[in-house]
Amino acid sequence: MHPRGPDFAVAITPGGYAWWYVDALSDDGRHGLTVIAFIGSVFSPYYAAARRRGPADPRRHCAVNVALYGACGHRWTMTERGAAALTRTPATLAIGPSSLVADDTSLTLELDEVTAPWPSRVRGTIRLAAALRGDHVVPLDAAGRHRWRPIAPRARVEVKLTHPAVSWSGHGYFDSNVGDAPLEQDFHAWHWSRADGLSASAANSPD
Repeated sequence: MHPRGPDFAVAITPGGYAWWYVDALSDDGRHGLTVIAFIGSVFSPYYAAARRRGPADPRRHCAVNVALYGACGHRWTMTERGAAALTRTPATLAIGPSSLVADDTSLTLELDEVTAPWPSRVRGTIRLAAALRGDHVVPLDAAGRHRWRPIAPRARVEVKLTHPAVSWSGHGYFDSNVGDAPLEQDFHAWHWSRADGLSASAANSPD
């Protein structure tokens, strides 16, 4: 990956955030997924409320967001957990029963989450092997308070889930974002896209 890997132990300021993002599409176009591991979830109403009261600890608002779509149906998870459910080193991140583990060239995700609003399991393993690696950090605002890292702009992904029972392989992508302030302080909109082809690209574009 990067000399620092995904840097799951990155420092996060009070009121700030960090997330690690994986998406993938199957080679046959029938399946897709997105996984986002948050410390200081930017989607959390509880974290937003805590920030309004003063400096808020991002570790108290962690979540693993999983979205599955396509032939296996649509499933979505985002269980918010507190600091006691968080364990991290530069190469490992565990939030509750789910984890992300990185080595020099790959990332392994072990998922064990419950869907909403109707409870069901999302459980299994996702392995991402970088085919193209990023080695730079991109500031997204003039002050450099929000930063984007394209860790693996192009990758191969193997998905083996037991719940739902589905396995597939395809192309994927892995990045991270870290901010020293809430998103809403510096942005009024956010656009993101990626494409996979002979000249694959990935970009976050603040507005």
